[in-house]
Order: sequence, then C-alpha cells, then structure tokens
Amino acid sequence: MHKNKLKEKLLNGNRVIGCDLTFSSPFVAELIAEVGFDFMIINCEYSPVSDDQAEHMIRAAFARDLIPLAAVRHEADYYGCRRLLDRGAMGIVMPSVRSAEDAQRFVEACKFVPNGNRDQCGWIQTNDFGLHRTPKEYSQFANQETLCIALCENKESIDCIDQIAAVPGIDIVWIGAGNLSAELGWPGQETMDKIVSEMATKISNQGKIVGAATRYGNIDQLDKDNINFAVTIAHDQLKQAFLKYLEPFKTKDPSNNG
Repeated sequence: MHKNKLKEKLLNGNRVIGCDLTFSSPFVAELIAEVGFDFMIINCEYSPVSDDQAEHMIRAAFARDLIPLAAVRHEADYYGCRRLLDRGAMGIVMPSVRSAEDAQRFVEACKFVPNGNRDQCGWIQTNDFGLHRTPKEYSQFANQETLCIALCENKESIDCIDQIAAVPGIDIVWIGAGNLSAELGWPGQETMDKIVSEMATKISNQGKIVGAATRYGNIDQLDKDNINFAVTIAHDQLKQAFLKYLEPFKTKDPSNNG
C-alpha cells in the first residue's frame, strides 16, 4: 500500500482537485494524471465499471503518481468498501450518508480492528503479498492512510451534518448539492448556496475537510465555504470542451464555405 499523499496535502491545509470518472478506462486515468489532477474517483455508482476494470484503473493511476479513490455502487454498500480497498483504492466515497450511524458503519467497513471490522487478509497485493509488513503492521498503516469520504446528498443529512462530521474516522464530508436540491424541490441557487454554506461551516467546525463538486470558474465559492476537496465531473468537462470546439463550426455561415 502506498503513502496517501492526498491525505497529507489535505492535513496540511491544501486544496486538492480531482476528477470523477464514469469511464472504465486506464487510458483516461493516465490522462487525468498527466493534465495535473490530484486524484480521481472511480465512480462505480453511476457507471458499469467492474471490479477488474477498477483494479486496472487503480494501477494506471499509481503508475502516473495519481491517487485513486472509488465510489461504491450504492448506499450502505459496506462489502463494496472492502472489495475496492483490497484492489488498491486509497479511499472510499460512500453515497447517501444520512446520519451519524451511517457514517459510523461506513468507517467500520473501511478500517481494520481496532477501528473497524474490515476483514483481515495480510497477504493481499495491497500489502505487497505480505513480504514487507506483518498483518498487524499493514492494518495499522492502512487505517492511517485510507480516506473515508461521506457523501451527504439527502435532506436528512442537513440537520445532522455536524454529527456526521464528528464521527471518528470520517476524513471528508462531501456536500452533494445536486441531489440535495432535487430532494428539496429545486429551491433555487441562492437558497442552495446558503444551505451549502451553513453545512460547510458545521463540517469545518468539527475539524473535517469540506468537499463539493465544482463548476468551471467557481473558485470564489470554494474559498468562501472553505471547500478543500473539490471534484469535477469528467464527462461534464468533456461535454463542455466538445461544445466549445464545435461552436465556430455550428455558427459559421455555410454560404462562406469554400
């Protein structure tokens, strides 16, 4: 298992920017690394990425010095946490964390004893097949380096966001503003900005990292809400790039051709 440089950056107060991938491609993972992102999230919730494909993407990320994280397939997918961690993911995103109890079960699924109940298997590849660390040493190292990212995207989480953030072992609380807005009946940007800011303040007050999806150019919002775990969506960026590229072709007067 590698040292988690992403966690180190965050603990030092630095902002990190990553890319959420719904492509099952090691090639794309390498591209994400080379353009300068700090991490990628293999999104197993909204894509058909298999465990084997995720493993190849994780290896590609490490080859390019990119930190690989992974989102499990659905809420309360505690077995999925172990499965992806055993394949080398340096952290897990758990969707739809609604309460402190959800957050506690999530941490326990990701951590070995005494911090959790993740099954012990000291000879797996993430422990270099048991050649350099004892199972106990590996457990301690993995517990220290693994990131637990609670995605709070349901209205139930708004009132208990501080309790969720207070759970030991939760490193990052990601505010899922898109789904929150839908559950609240699309209240409008101004109202959502206020809700996100209030949630972010409560998370920061618990000493935890605030996460959020970020749109192009909204750095001021990140600064205002102390959002240091920023995520962009790969297919959204690809769409915007294609639209920008095609714009002059679509708007050109066809009578001027030739």
